Amino acid sequence: MKTKRIRLILGTKNKGKIAEWRSLLTDLPVDLVMPEEHIPDPKETGDSYEANAELKAGYYADRMYSLALAEDSGLDVPELYGFPGIYTARFADFDIHHRSALQHGKIHAEQFYRPSGLTGRDRQRAGNEMVLRLLKEVSSDNRTAYYQSAFAIARPLPGPFPSRIVGLWRGICRGRIAHSIRGTNGFGPDPIFIPDGQPEGCIDGRQLTCGEMSPQANARSHRHRTDPFRNIRGWLSDPQTLDRFGE
Repeated sequence: MKTKRIRLILGTKNKGKIAEWRSLLTDLPVDLVMPEEHIPDPKETGDSYEANAELKAGYYADRMYSLALAEDSGLDVPELYGFPGIYTARFADFDIHHRSALQHGKIHAEQFYRPSGLTGRDRQRAGNEMVLRLLKEVSSDNRTAYYQSAFAIARPLPGPFPSRIVGLWRGICRGRIAHSIRGTNGFGPDPIFIPDGQPEGCIDGRQLTCGEMSPQANARSHRHRTDPFRNIRGWLSDPQTLDRFGE
């Protein structure tokens, strides 16, 4: 009897995320498929990590007619009134010169939106530099940050009906913001985020940013991703899931 396998779209074109997701989904009865190049990136119009993850998973499920996994993640920094938050990936596009401009929340902050024209790692670095600039006068004790994520899996529905979310998982990693960009590994805010609880990652008593860690140590430190993936792996390997979505 043929063993069933699940076809799963990885709902991202970020090469760093694709490599990480592949490593976290090994040894499963799952065939991982990349988004088709001609499909434009979805617009992230949700007001939370969960909403954006669901939006992106549904977007790819509908266009490639298969189960699709997507996520949204970002840094919540209390000293920046919770920003950059859902704007983390495009924080470089905000023309903000002092953190007080963020105190009135999302609607007020959006008036400072000025598309930078940057892409890829240049955009990520500029966003990280913005965070550091806004925290320039903030002491180490007050640079607490929470790296959060939400993952969603959607399945397509026949005809004109929109996709349906069949799984949603959340994760959080506590840490703090460094005083400078350190390291080139990982992606997004990794070079400025120092996760808590990393005794094996210290060098001469100095804790590392995720960008300074080896890929293996980085993956272990990112609990906001590894914890949800542990549950996603369990869901994908569940016999009921295989029976329902396997081919």
